Amino acid sequence: MDGSVTSRVALQRQYDCTETPPSHAIVAALATIKNCSPAALVEPRLSDHIDPDALNQLVRDSEHASVSFSIERYQVQIDESELTIRLHDR
Repeated sequence: MDGSVTSRVALQRQYDCTETPPSHAIVAALATIKNCSPAALVEPRLSDHIDPDALNQLVRDSEHASVSFSIERYQVQIDESELTIRLHDR
């Protein structure tokens, strides 16, 4: 084994950041991937990895902002209209 990491799209969806805060969209998407309700999602906790309020403000207030960060085995990328979550496999 060479230790390389591959990734695959676990979820990709369009959304409107003026209707749904980015932090809520990410939590809902992770819950979908983990097959549970957002309220039942214990791990991963978004707030352990990024400030949800700052994320919401950045994406909402910036015309062309794109934010990308890792949370556990997931790579999250979000902008004002699209959310993509990739799962990293080893």
